[in-house]
Amino acid sequence: MGPNIETMKIEGAAPYEIAENGNVYRRSPQGKLKKLKRWYQYITIRKDDGVSWTFNTKKLARDMFHGPEKTYRAEDIYDMYDAKDIPGWDRYVITNYGAIYCIDPPKRGPNSGGCYQLREFLVKGHSYVTLYRGRNFRRNKRVRTLVKEAWGTDSTLPEL
Repeated sequence: MGPNIETMKIEGAAPYEIAENGNVYRRSPQGKLKKLKRWYQYITIRKDDGVSWTFNTKKLARDMFHGPEKTYRAEDIYDMYDAKDIPGWDRYVITNYGAIYCIDPPKRGPNSGGCYQLREFLVKGHSYVTLYRGRNFRRNKRVRTLVKEAWGTDSTLPEL
């Protein structure tokens, strides 16, 4: 560990500090920092009240050093991006240039808590997204088809 590493104390866990890159350190009574090993991005520490706490080190470091990530509401997505509902898929909206957002996020998991943009993947050179309806129903849909269904001739996607 270099002498000029910047750390911040983890609230509720007095001897522990976190660096901007997500490394977690424990400060000894003599004032020395010792880097803790972590599994993937998660680490478990014992808080001041004696309770074990497992957390994502990268996310905590980002929140502490740069502020929490901004979460968007459905109204924000409609206003900022001029989005329209996708016919037959109530949870999703689409812009005229093909960005697809989930406006009804799940209750648990990495995308819980706020609206988010779907990640696209390529199949034979065409962009696809996975849309979910209910717990056990999902479909991979081509982005160009969804834009055409929602926007018709108002689409700004270039022709193939």
